[in-house]
Amino acid sequence: MVVSFHNRVAGFLNLSDLKLRIMSSIALAIFAVFFWISSRDVSLVLISLIYSVLFFEWHHASKNKKSFFDYCVLFYITLGTLSFSVINLLRYQGFFEAKIHILDVILGTIVTDTAAYFSGRLIGGYKPFPSISPNKTISGYLGGLFFGGLVPLFLCHVIFSEFQIARYWFPPLVLGVMIAVSVLAGDLLQSAFKRKNGVKDTGNLLPGHGGLFDRFDGMLGASIIVFSFIMVSLL
Repeated sequence: MVVSFHNRVAGFLNLSDLKLRIMSSIALAIFAVFFWISSRDVSLVLISLIYSVLFFEWHHASKNKKSFFDYCVLFYITLGTLSFSVINLLRYQGFFEAKIHILDVILGTIVTDTAAYFSGRLIGGYKPFPSISPNKTISGYLGGLFFGGLVPLFLCHVIFSEFQIARYWFPPLVLGVMIAVSVLAGDLLQSAFKRKNGVKDTGNLLPGHGGLFDRFDGMLGASIIVFSFIMVSLL
């Protein structure tokens, strides 16, 4: 088992696309920082541009044989973008929690995706959806669920020192798990969309990653979950 793990590590370090993935991830991180510090109007323009690219990739990948499933995917993209837009607007309206929830969406997605990628590559194991996403493993899903699920709890610990009180640690933990599940489910949905339409990537905008939909699939689901969480908390 130890030898097998060492072989996995060696194979992981020799992945030809690892360098491209790292460079693209750095570029996305820089973009995220720029989005965070931008004004309301600039942030709305950036969201509109991202949605335009997502729509183009969806239209191009599904070609002229769009089915009900394809339109469900478009609805998911639209609803996720609108949810993120509302959360983003709330942070400019003095709603302090929205600033935390924006970070929940962004960091939750990044941590879940990264943890799932690394744990799946290094540990391997059973592949539950070979016909949809043949490279995804149970270890990857569990790694993403565990580490991604802790993000809102970590943010509450950093921002609210009172998080040790029961009523402050339980809701963020539940939200974190829901975000991680939605990120993994969004990735699976996108994989099913690509399989159905016979494409490897929805685009080639990001070397080593594919198109924007390949990067934002989970964030769309996380946005829907966080938006729903905010609406319920305001009731």
